[in-house]
Amino acid sequence: MQAAVLDAFDAQVRLADVEPAKPGAGEVLIDVVACGVGLTLERARTGALGGATPRVVGHEIGGVVAEVGAGVTGWSDGDRVTTSFYLTCGRCRWCAGGRETLCENWGGFIGIHVDGGLAEQVVLPAHGLVRVPDEVGLAEAAIAADAIATPSPRAPRSCRAGRSR
Repeated sequence: MQAAVLDAFDAQVRLADVEPAKPGAGEVLIDVVACGVGLTLERARTGALGGATPRVVGHEIGGVVAEVGAGVTGWSDGDRVTTSFYLTCGRCRWCAGGRETLCENWGGFIGIHVDGGLAEQVVLPAHGLVRVPDEVGLAEAAIAADAIATPSPRAPRSCRAGRSR
């Protein structure tokens, strides 16, 4: 399959043929319909966010479930999905309380610590997916999932402790 691959930090991303992945236990294979391109890709390219190379980049993903791995419930082939940028456990007290950026078992970022969505397909943890309603475009969902749902873990001083500007 075709994918945008970063071979080394500070190198250029290149289009390459890569082996398609298969979903493992708890994972879902997604046919990527849309993947946004933004500033985070430059930070990934330079290594500023860690991770390892070679890596398929891209995290602003909108797609359709193509296959579910063992033990996955709640998702079926054909479901329209997007995902968070963060790789969290979905089980710890912070994840359960809606504070995923504080996950006790944080695994990094999609497209930086695991292969991302600038590819024909991507394998991601099932618990990190979000269903996209039929009336919402997958390109719009991909961008909204990042720009709206991926806030900074550090709020500006004026937003802390109930202060207003």
